[in-house]
Amino acid sequence: DRTNGGGALCQSYHKKRPIRIFRSSLLGGKYAPPFLDMEDDIEDDSDVAYRYDGLYMVRAVWDIQGQETESHPVSGENGWQTYFFTRLPKKPLEKEK
Repeated sequence: DRTNGGGALCQSYHKKRPIRIFRSSLLGGKYAPPFLDMEDDIEDDSDVAYRYDGLYMVRAVWDIQGQETESHPVSGENGWQTYFFTRLPKKPLEKEK
């Protein structure tokens, strides 16, 4: 919904603007960065790692029923949407003239 960033993602989708993706080791999965210290139990956020993953475009949006939509999310339980991102290619830094 809008309180969880859905409104900003929809704006980026409609305006065709890229978004920046950061990943956290807390979420797990094959794309998550490893925790900073794997030896200890993770009881606080001190061992959580974050990584900038690049620029992405929001290519499609689906509503809670699984239908592709163009509408902005609504608040509440029916406001959940699924977003499809594609990563933009890395561009080399431009040399100063």
